[in-house]
Amino acid sequence: MESPLLNRRGSALLVVVGVLLLAAGVTAALLSVTRWRTESGRVLRASARAEAQAREAVERALAGWDGASATALPIGAAALLEDRRAPAGMGWLDSLQRLDRVTWLVSSTAELRRPDGSLTARAGVAAVVGPEPLPLRHDAAVLSDGPVGLDGPGGIDGADTVPDRWVCPPAIRDGAGLRLGPGAAWSGSCPGGSCLLGSPALAQETVAVAVPESLLAALGRRPALRIGGIVTGVGPAAAAGGGCGALLNWGDPGHPDGICGERFGLVWAAPDTRIEGGVGQGVILGAGRLELGGGLWFVGVVAAVGPVLVRDGAIVWGAVLSRAGVLVESGGSIRRSECGAARALLRTGQVAPLSGHGWFRRF
Repeated sequence: MESPLLNRRGSALLVVVGVLLLAAGVTAALLSVTRWRTESGRVLRASARAEAQAREAVERALAGWDGASATALPIGAAALLEDRRAPAGMGWLDSLQRLDRVTWLVSSTAELRRPDGSLTARAGVAAVVGPEPLPLRHDAAVLSDGPVGLDGPGGIDGADTVPDRWVCPPAIRDGAGLRLGPGAAWSGSCPGGSCLLGSPALAQETVAVAVPESLLAALGRRPALRIGGIVTGVGPAAAAGGGCGALLNWGDPGHPDGICGERFGLVWAAPDTRIEGGVGQGVILGAGRLELGGGLWFVGVVAAVGPVLVRDGAIVWGAVLSRAGVLVESGGSIRRSECGAARALLRTGQVAPLSGHGWFRRF
């Protein structure tokens, strides 16, 4: 007959073994959960890092935007962006696709890998981008906070001018020929004021009308075509390799569907720059006195801190802004062009994600 004591000891031993097995199972489960959480946290951190790297790559592409290369892409086409050195363990691939005339898709894919090459995380970020127009007024042929002089044939005309072959809305009603800031005045030698036209021909305003010097300085810090001294040879001649990126190639307003018809130059002119002859379109920013002559034809906006001289048959279609005054003489002329000015300000604007589209994750 078995002893009751032995039975009790056997039962206790079984209970102890069961408790130990249960504790071991719970411990193993806790360790498994801890490992899973640790690995999940590592993956989440890696995914966040990959997404941040991809977004940073898109932001760098926008900061270093190459307008000539972007507009050279046919609509619907895509191209890889320039390779950059990736951080250790990180690789990425950036691309640019042109959606229409003024819209692009910039995308970046970043991958984070372990030392053995296995993939830890992968993230793709993209942005639909387009230019934001430069904030320059163009509601008159000339806007000046200094004296304006008109001498001889040519002059200032506020009638809306649409460049030949441009696809624009029909010319709108005539605008102001000349807008003057407080205290500024104009003088002219043309009979009966025939060299100053518009509706109204002259508008005297109570606040400054030209671009603030601080804004011009800020725009001057952007990537731009920088010129100085006496400049000749401006025109749509193709650069080496057949592109339109040459320093003095500011587009071709006479052939908007041509190879350089979509190029608009953002030009920064040093003080006392004189541009002699040629053809161009875009925006010219003058850091001081600026002279246009020699039969230059320019479509867009000219804005300067110093006085602007338009002479010797030079023609500007768009708008001219100056803080120090404008002189038109010797057959020079300035004609307002809503389409020419608006398009130039748009095409030379800072590229940024579009409102309503902006950033999105691809995966």
